[in-house]
Amino acid sequence: MRGTRILFAWTIVIGISLMLGCSNRIANAEGTVLAEYEIGGKQKITLEELEQEIAELPKYKQRKYEDREGKAEYLELMAESRIILEEAKKLKLDEDPEILKKVEEYLHQLMVEKITEMEVDNKIKPVTEEDKRAYYEEHKEEYVEPEQVRLTCIMSEEDEEQANEWYKQIQEGKDIAELAKELSEMGKNVGPGARTGDTGFFTQKAFPAAQAFNDAAFALKVGEMYPGVFALDVQGTNYYAIFRLEERKAERQKEFDEEDVQKDIQRKLEKANKKERMDTWVAGMRQNAKLKLYPELIPAPPEEEPSEVDTGGSDTKSSEMKGSETKESEGKKAEMKESDTKGSDTKNNDTKGSDTKSNEMKGSETKGSESK
Repeated sequence: MRGTRILFAWTIVIGISLMLGCSNRIANAEGTVLAEYEIGGKQKITLEELEQEIAELPKYKQRKYEDREGKAEYLELMAESRIILEEAKKLKLDEDPEILKKVEEYLHQLMVEKITEMEVDNKIKPVTEEDKRAYYEEHKEEYVEPEQVRLTCIMSEEDEEQANEWYKQIQEGKDIAELAKELSEMGKNVGPGARTGDTGFFTQKAFPAAQAFNDAAFALKVGEMYPGVFALDVQGTNYYAIFRLEERKAERQKEFDEEDVQKDIQRKLEKANKKERMDTWVAGMRQNAKLKLYPELIPAPPEEEPSEVDTGGSDTKSSEMKGSETKESEGKKAEMKESDTKGSDTKNNDTKGSDTKSNEMKGSETKGSESK
């Protein structure tokens, strides 16, 4: 609460600090003294100052400070804002370049707003009855009220079994309007008839995300109920609806004298007249100032250079793959040679072994022969 009050106090400070001379004038005001404080001498806040500041607030804020309690609250905030402002002066923040720049910018904004009010708002061509009538006749198609329908609707979200049970009750004699009201009171009815079951009037394009539901409703006759439970998917959520058409309004041309038509035409013509006056005023100032523009001298933004990261990466990967294939190929060839060599050696050894055995056999035969 305290933080909120200080923030509000700073809001008041901003208003006061825009014109530093204003604070001196206020501090010296005469009247019923409501507050006193001592910073750089004795200071006071009077009833007249309080009421003046409240009167300068927007109307909706003034209502908060109408009674005695409200004025007492504003008095406290007002006093705090004065003290904060004096402390800021001690720090010479009224000479701070950044603050002075913002004050100047705000001052310029106020000046532009004021001269625009003087030269545009106060000089806009008034809208006449003839202007409005002419606009209406030229734009009648803008004031056509499309066909509308009103339903009694029960809708369940993600519970088809429940919807089927409700539909069964209606088939057995339960009035849909009565059931819709009961379910709405229990918070079980969702969708356009969630509050009482009555959807109110709506057009055929009222629910774009559920266009199939709109079309099904408009296809019914007054008093006719949709046969069965109507299933629809709305942005990934399944809904199951039971509904009856209660009333239908045909398309109609709105009359010129209808209040909403009058307001709409008045607003559009005032906007057009303001734009026309603004364009005329600005064009005159540009001509008087002999304004010349040289947009062709504005340098074009630098073109982005094509990225080589992907290409280089691709080439690197390709080289790596080729290198890998070469190494694998060379490795396989080496293995094959080694295998062939080993195989050859093995065969030679086998041959040698065979020769040895043969010699042994021959030797054995010789010994046998000698023995005999």
